[in-house]
Amino acid sequence: MHELAITKKIMQMIEDEVKKKKTGNPKVVTIEVGYLTTFKSFVIKQLFDVLKKDSKFFKETELIAIEIPGIVKCKDCGAKREVEEPFFMLCPSCTSTNIEVVQGDDIKIREMKV
Repeated sequence: MHELAITKKIMQMIEDEVKKKKTGNPKVVTIEVGYLTTFKSFVIKQLFDVLKKDSKFFKETELIAIEIPGIVKCKDCGAKREVEEPFFMLCPSCTSTNIEVVQGDDIKIREMKV
């Protein structure tokens, strides 16, 4: 279950950010989960809710996970499109495989409320 490892990593990222900014424990954390990561936001949320029960730091924290679509851009013709299949990406205009990911290939902390 890859989501368990990534959920623990997200929790560590949140803790590191709080320590860096020297704020209190977060009440609400909003994360963006990119479609191209293939992680399921609802599974991350469920795992977070289980893991936080054993943590003084996260006990009162609510996690909001927003799914962000994957968007690619063709380096040959410049066309942009939303990706519906994360493992098979062709330009819809010229069928080139010379594309770059513009959005949706990572997980980010969008906002933390303390």
